[in-house]
Amino acid sequence: MSAETTGCLVCTKPRTADVGYLCHNHLERLAAMLRDIEDQAAMLTAVPSMAIRVGSGGGSLKSERAPARLDVLVHTDHRRGTGMSETDDDALAAGKTLPILDVLHSWARTVREDRALDRPRHVTISGERDLLSRHLGWVAGQPWVDEAYSDVRQLLGQLKGVNGTQDEKPVGRCFVPIPDGICDGPIWVDDAMGHAHCGRCQATWDGTELHRLGLILEQERRERQRPTTEDGRRMLTAEELVAQGYVSSVSNVRVRAHRLGVTSISGHYDPNAFVDKATA
Repeated sequence: MSAETTGCLVCTKPRTADVGYLCHNHLERLAAMLRDIEDQAAMLTAVPSMAIRVGSGGGSLKSERAPARLDVLVHTDHRRGTGMSETDDDALAAGKTLPILDVLHSWARTVREDRALDRPRHVTISGERDLLSRHLGWVAGQPWVDEAYSDVRQLLGQLKGVNGTQDEKPVGRCFVPIPDGICDGPIWVDDAMGHAHCGRCQATWDGTELHRLGLILEQERRERQRPTTEDGRRMLTAEELVAQGYVSSVSNVRVRAHRLGVTSISGHYDPNAFVDKATA
């Protein structure tokens, strides 16, 4: 199967790839994340904050504080990935913190080697980001693009965490039908403006539609939290058992459950337990 006819390697649900192995949404997202990494890198500072933590028994003494923010020092380490890295033990001491140049250069080097491009005299964050952005269409067509996407996303998340610039989380996923299925893009809400929109298909909800949107998202949240049986079937509440004709009333659900020794999970029951053996 060619890259042009396969599914997007990054999508969590089946979706046709538009450019190489990526859908348009994830291609644009990858481009934006690369730009954001360069911006976030420029914001980093290794100077410890003077703010005192509240609720931890008081602030620490100046002599007890680290002289620099170690995570920032790891992020800004310009040796790793360039042939001048520290020892393996030092690298492991960094834990899961990713050096910016190490991540960008490792993928940029792959691009240069596979496309027979010259190595730059000086390797910089800006230069490696620029190369990846300029060759993004080619990168999208490589079977390892999902690994590159994962590295870039993880690095950007760490940088935003250090800088305190994390994105607000979407309130839910878009349920609007699109040509290749359900959109599933992030839904963002601006409470001040009384407006919501999908970041993928650009569907909007305003005014009274916001109330309906909230009800739909709440129902979806409940469905995600609904317990299931061992074989994957949906469990039902007492009211749902009555509505679907398993029992005649909610009180009968309690009585039959007690007699049968059936216990509920978060107020949900296995409907098979309420099927008469004669009709099962």
